Amino acid sequence: MIKDNPCRCIWLRFCLYCFTCCLCVNLQAQQAGDSITGKVHAIPEVGIKGRRVPQRISVAMPIQVLEKNELENLGLQNIADAVRRFAGANVKDYGGIGGLKTVSVRSLGATHTAVAYDGVAVSNTQAGQIDIGRFALDDIDMLSLSVGQNHDLLQPARLFASAGILSIYSKNPLEGTDKAYTFKGQIKSGSFGLINPSLTWGQRITQRTCYTLNSNYLQADGNYPFKLINGKYTTNEKRKNSDIKSWHTEANLFHTLKDSSQLNIKAYYFDSERGLPGSVILYNDQANERLWDRNIFIQARYLKDITSEWTLQGYSWNKYEDTDVKYEGGRQTDINKQQEYYLSATIQWQPCSTFSTSWANDLVLNTLDNNLPNNPNPTRYTWLSAFNLRYQWKGL
Repeated sequence: MIKDNPCRCIWLRFCLYCFTCCLCVNLQAQQAGDSITGKVHAIPEVGIKGRRVPQRISVAMPIQVLEKNELENLGLQNIADAVRRFAGANVKDYGGIGGLKTVSVRSLGATHTAVAYDGVAVSNTQAGQIDIGRFALDDIDMLSLSVGQNHDLLQPARLFASAGILSIYSKNPLEGTDKAYTFKGQIKSGSFGLINPSLTWGQRITQRTCYTLNSNYLQADGNYPFKLINGKYTTNEKRKNSDIKSWHTEANLFHTLKDSSQLNIKAYYFDSERGLPGSVILYNDQANERLWDRNIFIQARYLKDITSEWTLQGYSWNKYEDTDVKYEGGRQTDINKQQEYYLSATIQWQPCSTFSTSWANDLVLNTLDNNLPNNPNPTRYTWLSAFNLRYQWKGL
């Protein structure tokens, strides 16, 4: 049996004690201050901005949403193709590329489906239904469709009075960036004479203010071939009078105030001329109906605890013309002019996270003039008021 040397044990204990003391002194020196400057550094405040996306499932009435990246990945060419992706939405297309396109929710009709463009309801006094084909998909950041009551209580009373709401949100290419300006140009081309160039320019005036300009042109002849079956006879025909020329220009001003409230101003112009091909009739391919549309509106929106929306003036001009021997002089021309002045204000109060209430009021003045003899030239005054209460407790 080998015994340990007492001197050797004392020496090992002494070395271990010295090593422990040195390690403690080193740790205390490191804790005295920053290893670089020996000072305490304050991290500056970081601001994060983002758009609030409507909830899809956790609401009483689910909201269907298509965002910009989804629209690009699906390769859609117009808003009508995108709206067809929504469940319960029925898009009526009156004549191909140049035809009017309206949306109806659960077969209630297009007059019961509201279309909101950047939070402001779009109207049509003459027909009561909106042509969604006049909005360019290139300038859209998000589409949402809600059936029944919308989850957002901070909206105009017009939208509460509708069975369904199609919301279109345009994009600000400078939002969330530090760029001084941005530019985007593209051109699309396809069959039957389709050409569709578009330009987008954005400029930052100050750190809180910027503006954007968008232009979009569309032209197509739409004379596509089809087979007409008449009993045992089959003939190759071509669609006639389905051409279109349209021009869309839009200007936006975005300003954020010091209290984080937002002021957005939009000026919109749309001009189009198109043919109305009509139905396919055996032994009669005549189609001479033409339609001209011109839509102009200027709207402003201020968003804080109280939301106010003003359409300073909305102007719509519509011309219909048909050439046929059944008319006196061989031609029928109808011209309709619509004007609208629209004011909306909504206030929302949320005393706690589970309870919220809002009160919305809309005041609208509409006029309709046309060239018909003895036209009454109606004027409509409309006041809509909506008071809403909502209580949400956990999953109920």
